[in-house]
Amino acid sequence: MKTVRRLLLVMGMLFLPTLSFSQTFSISGITGISFNESGTNYTMNVTNTFTAFGVTIVPQSVSLNYTAASNSFSITGTVQNQFDGNTINSTMNFTIANRSLTGLSFNIGGDFTLKGLNFSSTGLTFKYDTGSSLFEMFGNSSFTFSGNTVAVGLGTDASPGIEINNGSLQKIAGAITSNFKINNLDFTSNNLTFKYESTGSIYEIFGNTSVQFGGNTVAVGLGTDASPGIEINNGSLQKIAGAITSNFKINNLDFTSNNLTFKYESTGSIYEI
Repeated sequence: MKTVRRLLLVMGMLFLPTLSFSQTFSISGITGISFNESGTNYTMNVTNTFTAFGVTIVPQSVSLNYTAASNSFSITGTVQNQFDGNTINSTMNFTIANRSLTGLSFNIGGDFTLKGLNFSSTGLTFKYDTGSSLFEMFGNSSFTFSGNTVAVGLGTDASPGIEINNGSLQKIAGAITSNFKINNLDFTSNNLTFKYESTGSIYEIFGNTSVQFGGNTVAVGLGTDASPGIEINNGSLQKIAGAITSNFKINNLDFTSNNLTFKYESTGSIYEI
């Protein structure tokens, strides 16, 4: 028969009647939480904040259940996740069985900011991967900058778009997944990559696209990984620049694309060719 026992939280300690011997243990990679089996009590000591694999977790309202049949704990509730200068509010699901971590995942509670850029949490999974020893985020999202919103796919479980290693943000990368507008000009999402470049603290978009204006369509190359065409810094658009990549028409007049540059001039809020 499955047994679930209740706990009492007092001064940062969780008590559960259980075993009849005394032993203290902790979980590798997690600081601020320890366990003690003593007499008829199972005690869990939790500091005001604890750290899991470099990410600081600040409990807001959490509860703990213990299942005797599987010798497992489940810690759930609202927390803050803090890493590399970023804070994300979430609901945590933290499971331990037979003194080993069996799961650590979070449901993100609303939009959040990473390195100055605002992301939507809809469709994102956030978890710790014991195989790679990384915290990972993946799924569909969108980001907002300078009044513009762009949909982005941030990878899959097998190839996550966001990785955090020992509390340090290692990677943000994905693909633009739908057409979008930047400052009232329409862009298609043909083959555009989105990534964060930590060296310059800049978000980048690069690849092939086309723009539409006044019933006209013009193909544009927005650079490469080494020289991206769109740059966003701290949530503000810094640059749009590229090259016209095919012949085109404007109001029934034919143009060739021999050596044409495409750019956005922020001073006058004007696109230029």
